Amino acid sequence: MAPLEPLQQMILHTLRALPRADAQNRLMRTPDMELALSMIYMAPEQHQEIFRRTGPAKTARLTQLLERHRHTRITREQYVAASREVLRRLGGETGGTGSPLSSYYRPNRTR
Repeated sequence: MAPLEPLQQMILHTLRALPRADAQNRLMRTPDMELALSMIYMAPEQHQEIFRRTGPAKTARLTQLLERHRHTRITREQYVAASREVLRRLGGETGGTGSPLSSYYRPNRTR
């Protein structure tokens, strides 16, 4: 397993520090696209750690998005923005000006 980036470490540390019910509630309120994007560099073991705290429907959606992200151009800035938004939500902050990632999806071109 590759070493985790600081943002990944912070997400997992914050998630582990929360009571199980709070972690589940905050993950369920986090938009799927942002959560999946913040998970793209995590190992499958870390995915499972998050999936254990989400319901079956959200887990299926996240799995589908993670597969889609494998074929998508995602910049470092988009990954960082999504990870920071997930951290903000896990920290209990809600509301705000909306997702900074509303139009980031860019499929790779097949050549």
